[in-house]
Amino acid sequence: KKSKKSKLSGQNDVTRKDDGILKWPSPQECVKNIMTLSDMHEMVKGRQRTESHVKYHGEEWKFLLNTNHGLLFYGFGSKRYLLDVFSQSHLHADGGVLTLNGYDPQINISQILDILVHLFLHGIEPSPLVQHDVYEQMQGPRLGMFQSPLELCSVTVSRAVAIAKALGKQYPRPIYLVIHNIDGVGLRSRDAQRALSVLVANSVAVHGRFSKGEKEGETFRDYRIVRIVASLDHVDASMFLWDFETLNNFSWIWKEVHTYEPYYEEIDKGIKENFKNIKTVQRQSVNFVFMKKVLKSLASKHTTIFNELAKMQVSEGKPNRKLGEYEYVNFEEWKHVCLTKAFIVISESSFDVMMRELIDHHVIEKYDDFAAEITYVCIPTKKENVQEIVNSINSSK
Repeated sequence: KKSKKSKLSGQNDVTRKDDGILKWPSPQECVKNIMTLSDMHEMVKGRQRTESHVKYHGEEWKFLLNTNHGLLFYGFGSKRYLLDVFSQSHLHADGGVLTLNGYDPQINISQILDILVHLFLHGIEPSPLVQHDVYEQMQGPRLGMFQSPLELCSVTVSRAVAIAKALGKQYPRPIYLVIHNIDGVGLRSRDAQRALSVLVANSVAVHGRFSKGEKEGETFRDYRIVRIVASLDHVDASMFLWDFETLNNFSWIWKEVHTYEPYYEEIDKGIKENFKNIKTVQRQSVNFVFMKKVLKSLASKHTTIFNELAKMQVSEGKPNRKLGEYEYVNFEEWKHVCLTKAFIVISESSFDVMMRELIDHHVIEKYDDFAAEITYVCIPTKKENVQEIVNSINSSK
């Protein structure tokens, strides 16, 4: 049978397959169509507001960077134009600026280190430090270093330390790393974030030597050469990206800025079709680790309704609906259990609020069957992981 097709706003084809599943246009097609329909006058006014904001706060932000802190921008809307205006108007005249699109899934920490060596060290790779040497050089007064050599087992982290120290000795001006979406897919690993943090913390310039007193002949250190200005959009990024030492190395100052600008560039360049081919097992493993971290930070009632959903999802003989990789539970049945049997919440409105928060944290997924007028929900990980979550919650009570 031929697939039936219908037009959506006269722009994109929406294909309805024989199994009733709609095939929607790609993110790139959506971006293209939305841009043609956007009010350019409003966009220009938004850009002017951003420029005024940078003009008013730019000197303050630059001062904070000069005090060995990193700037981390968060808030509603794309911060791409904001960071670009700030770097062009306040940073370019002060030192080198390297702008990185963290939302590009092809970017990685090794490429960033390669670029730094090529641009600022004349293409000469510093001699790698063995683990013992790295640890020894990080003893004494310092700006937030790792306390144990076990933290420096990674070759990438050790390389970042070596490059940072070479920049501190050889490059006389600040180097600003402007990272759009430091929480992007390519930089989301702990190893990548740790390497970035030690790159910043170890790039302290050797400013001179003590000429008198007990410390005569010893070098004293002044400011960091590598400084980071970054944007952040993932709601739980600070929880799964950074441990205490990494946060200490970055020395973030958080800046809340709401631009309300669409994420045109980030969606157009950041979402690749080949990411649909990620292995299911890998994705489930990542989701499972992430869920356990999120659940530790949730309020008790959120955890309780999540636990009820988990028990329903793994219940033997339960008529759940299989959709793709996971088994979905009827939303109304889940709500009924939480309201009347378990008495977890007292009203539907409070239950709906908690459910939306769980969806925002990506620990549950919702699917609407418009044909049958039924809503389904699930915990998006394999059944064995769901059972482990149930056991973990029950054992902690």
